[in-house]
Amino acid sequence: MATATSAVQLDIHEFNHAFLPSTDDAIPSPCTWDHNLFSSMRRAKSVKGNDISELLVTAINDNELTPGSICSRYTPYFEPTVDKTSLDDSTAIFRTAHVPSEGQPRWSDLSVPIEVYTHRHAIDPFDYTDSQDLDANEKSRNRILERISTVADLLFAAQHRVFLFMILIIGRRFRFLRLDRAGIITTPSVDYYEDPHVLCDILWRVSQLDDMALGFDPTATRILPGDVDFSRMDFLAISNPSDLDDTERVQVRDGRTTRHYLIGKPSFRSGEFLGRGTCGYVAYDCERHNFVWLKDAWRASYMLAKTEGDVLGRINSAGVSNVPTLVCDGDVGGQSTITADWWERKRCDPSTSLRPPPSSSSRSSSTTLASSSSPGSKKRKRVAHMETAIPMPPYSPNATLHSNCPLRQHVHYRIVVEEVCMPLKHFEHGRQLVSVVLDCLLGKYGGNIMILPKIKRDKNGNNPMVVWTGVLSDWELSRPVDAQDAASKQTQTDRMGTYQFMSANLLNHITKPVKVSDELESFFHLLVYYAVRYLSSNCTNVSSWIDSYFYNYSGPERMHTCGMKSLAVEETGLLEIDSPVEGPLLFDSPMDGALSTILKTLRAHYKVMNHDAVTAAPNSCLCPETLPESPLLAPAFIMLDFDDDVDADLDPEEVARWEARLHMPLPDHNTPTPEDRELARKVADHTFMIAHLARVLRDPRWGADDRRNASAPAPAPSPQHPDGSGKPGARPPSEAARTPSIKRQRTSGPERNVSLPARLRASTRRVRTNARTHPIRARR
Repeated sequence: MATATSAVQLDIHEFNHAFLPSTDDAIPSPCTWDHNLFSSMRRAKSVKGNDISELLVTAINDNELTPGSICSRYTPYFEPTVDKTSLDDSTAIFRTAHVPSEGQPRWSDLSVPIEVYTHRHAIDPFDYTDSQDLDANEKSRNRILERISTVADLLFAAQHRVFLFMILIIGRRFRFLRLDRAGIITTPSVDYYEDPHVLCDILWRVSQLDDMALGFDPTATRILPGDVDFSRMDFLAISNPSDLDDTERVQVRDGRTTRHYLIGKPSFRSGEFLGRGTCGYVAYDCERHNFVWLKDAWRASYMLAKTEGDVLGRINSAGVSNVPTLVCDGDVGGQSTITADWWERKRCDPSTSLRPPPSSSSRSSSTTLASSSSPGSKKRKRVAHMETAIPMPPYSPNATLHSNCPLRQHVHYRIVVEEVCMPLKHFEHGRQLVSVVLDCLLGKYGGNIMILPKIKRDKNGNNPMVVWTGVLSDWELSRPVDAQDAASKQTQTDRMGTYQFMSANLLNHITKPVKVSDELESFFHLLVYYAVRYLSSNCTNVSSWIDSYFYNYSGPERMHTCGMKSLAVEETGLLEIDSPVEGPLLFDSPMDGALSTILKTLRAHYKVMNHDAVTAAPNSCLCPETLPESPLLAPAFIMLDFDDDVDADLDPEEVARWEARLHMPLPDHNTPTPEDRELARKVADHTFMIAHLARVLRDPRWGADDRRNASAPAPAPSPQHPDGSGKPGARPPSEAARTPSIKRQRTSGPERNVSLPARLRASTRRVRTNARTHPIRARR
């Protein structure tokens, strides 16, 4: 569920004027009727949610409150592993053309979802008037927020939404919501029985909106049966044993030209409608007639001026290997989130913003769905004065670039690259895992590590062979690592990344600039995760080990910075297990040497760095004898009062040795030795780690069957903000939900991929699965 910080509430008139303009005066509004159209719902406070839905559907349809549309029940989307019989039908407004004469309409055709809940006191997640009852109903409020987030995430991805309208009904009250990638704008809660004209007017206005005004992306067009492109995709799905490439389609504007691609169901999606909402597709280039990789995302325009395409273009021009090859990229149709703009307008009027009571810090995450990329903004102060002119510009991508707004601005963006890769978890054996990581080290710094098959031929030029290589992808949030200026406060609050793979140094000092040593440590932690998770070892409880190593983290400059990870790189320099017996973590393969050698250099790096920091600090002194004596630091003198008989049995020489040991200075384990400094210098650049992994790859002891047998999934790191928000200590439900990937800065998933097929031949890729929607034609 997305984190909630603050909501923007508009009064009914302002909401209607901004988002639901009246466009057809020829059709009379039902709000002028002289009787209560919801009279059958007078007792909705004591009626269950499903019964409220049935009454609502009847009232809307019998009174024709949505001309051109129909309110209907439908079966919601469910994952194949979910028991369909346990799911209740949902409610939504559909275009009349999408409602069959018999049976229910498909969920993918809905226009406006309606979420209905049984009345309970203080469960409205946007209402903080009953502050004394919030704690008692926190689970119910969070459950509603989670459901809203889940529905929005699915519809944003499946229907290619720019924004989404939703009706929230709790008992006899309703709110009308507008959701985009930045947050939620809501109306006040209204009793639709006491004020039926309010809901009637909103429903009538909604029915007059076209698809674009309802939030559908006009640059993405559904392909229906009978369309030539629909037939083309069916043709592409035919198995062809001679294929060596992949493909599908969408539209992207490259400079002044528009390029068209065919796409189907996303191969991965981020799983959160807030933030960047990244989706990845295997796409068919309609002009070049080949398969490419298309990424659709809402880039953080408030943070970065350069796009991922800008970065990749420079990298490609420099001839860097093992990175994606840019085909085209660009922003999509001027589409931008606007919730932050409305927050700016309303911040001078506290009554229009939904905020938890000041005394309840624990509730500050339950008010409005806001981007998880800025959790630190909860503590920001609001500006006292602002201009209140109406109307605001609908799209202003830089509106929150320098403001204190907790809601962030995002711009719709698409990028196409040539390479179609697989997630790292599909590596076949340990040697290939090391090889892929080495490939990405050679490509220097970046985001996700993926696997790419390259077609090569033998010495005679015959017999094509698939050679698996590593590709470092997702460069949209990369920054030059040689920048020595400390990160600004803005960077601190907005730094995104997979904190489980961040270096212990950055986790503890979030404002420090990223250095090569931090990047190399991230590569090390990634190698540890995939080795422990997928390779055979003496670790019998993989889930518990990964949980202890990656999840014990509570935010920057706090205690227990990152649990066993911090202990390994800063203190012991060892990877250890505690069951079935305590001892070192062993893979019985060259992986042991690969990890232990790198870990020794990281341990030396922290030892040198910490010692030098203390030495350079003002008024610092490492001499224990100059420190003021305190009960905790003073030598422990033990007074022994023996009986005369016992005293006579003591050996004077042994007593003298005891006394000498008491006065011996403790060994100084914190001062680096020359060997430590030599090891620490090895992580100052990539040379040592590249050479080390190259040597490990040549070790003849590698086996081809060292992958762990399929078992219960281990927890996978998921994207969290490094301030401890998002409950970083909680274990995710299963690896089916997420698998990690190395990405220094990003919003969505470590490995957000709902994995691609194991093979990349078109004969595999072209077999279409049950799509959530029809194929679409889209343009950037």
